[in-house]
Amino acid sequence: MMEPKRIKCPKCGGVLEVGNPKNEALRIVTCPNKGCGVRLRVAFDTGKTELAERKDRNGVIGSLCYHDTFYPLQLGKNTVGRKSSKSEATIQIDTDDLSMSRMHAEITVVKLTNGRVKVVLGDARSQEKAQQHPIEMEDEPMDWIDRVVLCHGDMLTMGRTVIRYVQE
Repeated sequence: MMEPKRIKCPKCGGVLEVGNPKNEALRIVTCPNKGCGVRLRVAFDTGKTELAERKDRNGVIGSLCYHDTFYPLQLGKNTVGRKSSKSEATIQIDTDDLSMSRMHAEITVVKLTNGRVKVVLGDARSQEKAQQHPIEMEDEPMDWIDRVVLCHGDMLTMGRTVIRYVQE
């Protein structure tokens, strides 16, 4: 496990200690200092800290947030599942919830001709598996063939893991 890192917030100048319990190379954290709340990208492998602004996140449209960790979505098809050495998901959520599949959901991000973006959620599993642990959106189970357009703040449940969608 990598040691916690002491960083200085480039916005407010406050010093904060960022833990790394999951031994990640990169974490995005929110500055807890009163009146600040800026999001920071902390790279444990390089020692670099910078603002996690949209312009720094090339191609990122939105993120899935689970326990203060942000998992960025890219244009095109994003598969979401539980982190595992056998997972082929492009977004692997670090959870111990075995009821969340290694390939649980599919989120497709499309840029429309008017410049707006549409983010569509669907199930990435077969009908049989989807019926065992369906994706829930705002506590409503989705049918395995349903497709839903996501909006900022939507709460998704995959297995017992609750994830929030954050629009950039």
